Amino acid sequence: MDYEFHNRFIARASQSGRNNFSLFILGLFIIVLFYLIGGLIATMPLISSLHKNGFTNEIIQKNKQILFDSEATDLSVNFIMFLQFLIFIITLPGIFLAILLHKRKFMSFISHSAKFRWNFFCNSIMIWGIFNILIFLNSLFFENENLIPNFKTPDFFYMLPVLFVCVPIQTFVEEFLFRSYLIQGITFLTKNSIPAIIISALLFSISHASNPEIKAFGFEVMLLFYFIFGLGLGFITVITEGLEMAWGIHLIHNLLSGILITSENSVLKTNALFVTVAQNAWSELIFVTAGLSFFSLIIINKFKLSISYYVFK
Repeated sequence: MDYEFHNRFIARASQSGRNNFSLFILGLFIIVLFYLIGGLIATMPLISSLHKNGFTNEIIQKNKQILFDSEATDLSVNFIMFLQFLIFIITLPGIFLAILLHKRKFMSFISHSAKFRWNFFCNSIMIWGIFNILIFLNSLFFENENLIPNFKTPDFFYMLPVLFVCVPIQTFVEEFLFRSYLIQGITFLTKNSIPAIIISALLFSISHASNPEIKAFGFEVMLLFYFIFGLGLGFITVITEGLEMAWGIHLIHNLLSGILITSENSVLKTNALFVTVAQNAWSELIFVTAGLSFFSLIIINKFKLSISYYVFK
């Protein structure tokens, strides 16, 4: 590419391989195709179990969330959870095929650095993990009427290795697609990271539109929640010139959510320590907005980052 980008995450990617926007469209199609194949494979045993229990295709079509109901399917919560993660495991080969299209090194999609920056990754896990645990402790001590103990042995301990193996894969797939692949592709097209961050956040939000949280808490607030989360992670990816921190935040967020609190309205039901019976979506939106803003200020100060230099150029 002739255009000179100041952001090294974008610049390094633009200086190697093939970066025609049409290739990004094709790569996106391949990734989504593998995701759909994964969804088909993962839902087959769920549909089969529902049919055995007398549920017709018409009933399943009217209420697709019944697929992930352990009582309706007579399958364990842990097994259903694994099947949901299986979709992302099957998507991984699609990602590597998309990378091959561009004839670029894998790390050019991950960071401006030739090596994975473990300090960025671990710092993000530590900071966002502490933030999430503080919010959980606040709920536990000051809103405990909304939390029902749910500790079950051995189910909880069977769940942990599944979460520790699968959550990193699930969050990597989402971060690669929305914060790396889309942000790089759109930035190459527009010569500016701002539209890329916004568009990728919009697509991230839309991709969660079928989640049961949307129906339970309201279309506007939940799509805004996912948009703000995606916007924050996109911004962090661009100013840190790599995927490490965004992946770390998303990973520990989903991991702690799976371990600490579950809900009947969650897209991913787990054998968590507690079940919440009352959620305030607006409060969660405020918490995540404040948390991502605070996190951004910390890393901007810690690493002496320039927003105008890394984002606008």
